[in-house]
Amino acid sequence: MVTGKVEASGNIKVLRQTRIYASFSQLTLFFKGNTLIHAPHFRASLKDEDISIAANKLILLKEGHIDIRGKGKINGPIDFQAAGTIPLGVAGAFTPHLPDIAGDISLSVSVKGTWSHPDIQADIGLRHMSFTIPALAQKLHDINGSIRIVQKAITVEGLEGQLDTGRFDLKGRIEVEGFRPSTIAMNFSASSLPVRVPDTLDLLLNTQLSINGPPKEILIRGEAIILEGTYHKDVNLGILQAIGEKKREEAPPATKQSLAFLNNIIADISIKHRNPFLVDNNLARFDISPDLRVSGMLSKPIITGRASIERGTITYRNKTFIVKKGIIDFTNPYRTEPTVDIQSEVQIRKWTIYLSVSGPPDRLSFELTSDPPEEDGDIVSLLLIGKTRKELIKTEGGATQSAAKLLAKVISSALEEDIKRATGLDIVRIETQTQDNEEISDQIKVTLGKELSRRMTIKYTVEPKDGELTQRAIAEYKLLESILLSGYQDNEGLHGGEIFFRLEFR
Repeated sequence: MVTGKVEASGNIKVLRQTRIYASFSQLTLFFKGNTLIHAPHFRASLKDEDISIAANKLILLKEGHIDIRGKGKINGPIDFQAAGTIPLGVAGAFTPHLPDIAGDISLSVSVKGTWSHPDIQADIGLRHMSFTIPALAQKLHDINGSIRIVQKAITVEGLEGQLDTGRFDLKGRIEVEGFRPSTIAMNFSASSLPVRVPDTLDLLLNTQLSINGPPKEILIRGEAIILEGTYHKDVNLGILQAIGEKKREEAPPATKQSLAFLNNIIADISIKHRNPFLVDNNLARFDISPDLRVSGMLSKPIITGRASIERGTITYRNKTFIVKKGIIDFTNPYRTEPTVDIQSEVQIRKWTIYLSVSGPPDRLSFELTSDPPEEDGDIVSLLLIGKTRKELIKTEGGATQSAAKLLAKVISSALEEDIKRATGLDIVRIETQTQDNEEISDQIKVTLGKELSRRMTIKYTVEPKDGELTQRAIAEYKLLESILLSGYQDNEGLHGGEIFFRLEFR
């Protein structure tokens, strides 16, 4: 939006014969409906090759300002000045990914010399700058420092700040040739710097890094010391499916590298630890001591070295295996590929069951053995039920049990409590019922239920009958402690009721 007057005369092809005078009572520039720059008064002129900009105040983002003035000749010396403050709080309207950005940027710019060889000097100051990093949900705050720009160099002088409770600072120099960076020499250090990946990882780091080289071959070298660390993302892993089965996931489709500049950055960073790194999830609890190195292009970094498991446990179906040996090796020099070697054991009655996990993550091999030695089926039965198959047969008076009956017992003992916790149900029951005149052929009956009150219970049962699946809804009401009323209706429309009387003998 412009309100003002422009007067021009002369020959536009011959600037020394051209005169231009501009005077605006209002000059406003908008961006996405927001006022970016507003100049209540702006005056400039060109006369006899002399350019003159009167002292003008530009309002930036409604609350900031910048004062500009200067003069110069088309083919002679120039002298232009600009100084002001930009409030970052208002800038949030222009940056939807940083809605809480705050702080101020102060500017002081001087341009002298000639148009063909300008002598630029600029000082940029950051004061109490803060914003939340969207990907990490962590807040950078209290960022203060200064950046000085001259004709052949950009100098970062003590840029300091905090990430949550950790502190960091950056300083160094960037050489410039022809308005392009030629050499970078920077140093970055951090103390007790927290790094959080939501629902996955928490780290507390000390780092000392140097950043050197030309833009096409930047080397980041130094070390990162893990003060504290926890990996707490749950793992969906079923030992029953993994034992004796090797799987390899299909390679993900190649993605186009959008941050191409990362190909120009080479890393050489050692990863040490002051305290063990903790893995604490639904599958394991480990104390890991890493001695690793990150190298190669930052777009495809390669991790090498070894991480040792000092102590830990692996939990499966309420059985806790004690880790006796644990090593994670990164030996592939061409890509990050850890190789796991974990030996653990658990005592179940007179048996010691050993669980061995080995191989790379996409081809993990699980092996169960026992002392005294037992077959695989007996080991799994001990883990899930606490009894061998022979002991299960003895509990049935020595009669052979069908696969369906064994499976029902396994599921009942190992899964019912988990299903109750996951679904909020109060009743989860899996039963086998032998048909008439058939000792081995079993039918499985599944019952689910919810106690609506101390007296009222709703149940739902599913069972095969005469080759068809029968579903029944049951409502039970406890009239007295010893008398229970029950009514049902099945999917065929049949309904009825029962009265149960319970008498206890002591």
